[in-house]
Amino acid sequence: MKNGFQIKSIKQFLRANKTSQLWLLILGFILLGLIFITQTGILSNLSNGGTAKIQTFSGVYFTQPKPLIVLDQGYYSEELKPHALLVGSEDSSAAAIIAANENVTGEFNGKRMRLRGTLQYRDRKILIELTEGINSILSVEKNLSYPVQQTAPKPIRLEGNIIDAKCWFANNQEEETIDKHCIKQGISEGIPPLFKVEKDGQNVYYLLESTTTETINTAVIKFVADPVSISGEVLSQNGWNVLRTNAEQIIYLNEK
Repeated sequence: MKNGFQIKSIKQFLRANKTSQLWLLILGFILLGLIFITQTGILSNLSNGGTAKIQTFSGVYFTQPKPLIVLDQGYYSEELKPHALLVGSEDSSAAAIIAANENVTGEFNGKRMRLRGTLQYRDRKILIELTEGINSILSVEKNLSYPVQQTAPKPIRLEGNIIDAKCWFANNQEEETIDKHCIKQGISEGIPPLFKVEKDGQNVYYLLESTTTETINTAVIKFVADPVSISGEVLSQNGWNVLRTNAEQIIYLNEK
């Protein structure tokens, strides 16, 4: 009888011990996950509405098609794409901020970089504003250069709206209304223009480039926010769609 009680007690102990080990294992995984999220800054970089406070980011910088940084894993959440377009602060464009730093330390294209900025996102695309101007660039590694990723251009005709990246990304995530005044002001101040095309119920974005000596911002300024058709050449460059065109290849869809 005593032996039977001992055997039963041992079995109960082992069963209880296994349950405790399972809970400890689950708690361990939860703790590791929280540590990873805290260290990588996924939660701190992103907040409701698509914007966040100033953060530090790391990745590879490219000048083409526009100043951008391909973020290292851990500096963006998994539902977003890592190819972050850079835009300037109120005083300077991203290109001017980069150029001012390159004058001191040399060319940045294809180099690993650490920078500070404000992250915004929409439709899986990321935009980082260099909020602190020339002080936004923290460090650049010069010992290794990464190659530009680009596909061959091909002719295309698309219909959509010309928008300004900064104004549109800062807009409410659920809001599809295009603020023509904000977009026109942004493009006139040098913010890269995007062509927003709806495809299968989703927004697809194309960075616009000029095929003439006229700057693309000057070429598109009168067409902003209105539905237009654009013909040109399309390609992919460092994670962004690019549409090369000029003013003569942009046509209003509605009579003006």
